[in-house]
Amino acid sequence: MLKFATRTATRTAACVLTAGLAFSTSPAWAGDLAQVVGADEHVAPQGEEKVIDTGHVDIGALFNGTDSELMARDDAGDKPVWRHLDDLVFSVGDKAQQTLPDTDDFGFVGAESGDKVWVVPQTEQVGVPWLGWNTQAPSLVDAADRGVTMEFLGHSGPGDFSLFLQNGGFEAPQLLWSTAQKSDEDFWVDLNTHTHANWTFTEPGTHQVGIRVKG
Repeated sequence: MLKFATRTATRTAACVLTAGLAFSTSPAWAGDLAQVVGADEHVAPQGEEKVIDTGHVDIGALFNGTDSELMARDDAGDKPVWRHLDDLVFSVGDKAQQTLPDTDDFGFVGAESGDKVWVVPQTEQVGVPWLGWNTQAPSLVDAADRGVTMEFLGHSGPGDFSLFLQNGGFEAPQLLWSTAQKSDEDFWVDLNTHTHANWTFTEPGTHQVGIRVKG
């Protein structure tokens, strides 16, 4: 379960997963976001809590030969660290707020044109967590067949949550998940790919988003 904390200058919350809109970006696929994931990267011990309010993090699966675990690869420090999701909170503040544009293209967000929403965006923004996913861990690559399926297990928190890709220009956004439109279809992710998308929340408060990777 992913946990984030969205807040305004006058209202705070803990343990919240929020996501963001990037209304004019280029697609964030592996070719744009090249990185190498090593087989011997450090895994933080269970119970080592961490609050992340900026920097690069990917969700990804690690496989130990018999069991797998969905974890977060925290790349904000000198060396990447894989962290247990139960120990991680994303803190999302005023810098993540964006105004919903005057267009019908973003009706799935669950807010009206001109409303403020909280955004963990597809492209990196200073002072905001930059959250994506990757299928690059060598243990996963060795175990899975061609790729994995990402499943949406639900959202808990005030307002609505959505996840989408935005190619920029005049292309319409590519919706992945939306609680406002009851869109929760699984999607396929090839092995050895690294992707960022827009995670959006319409209200401040405590949010949890359930995700499962199946291969």
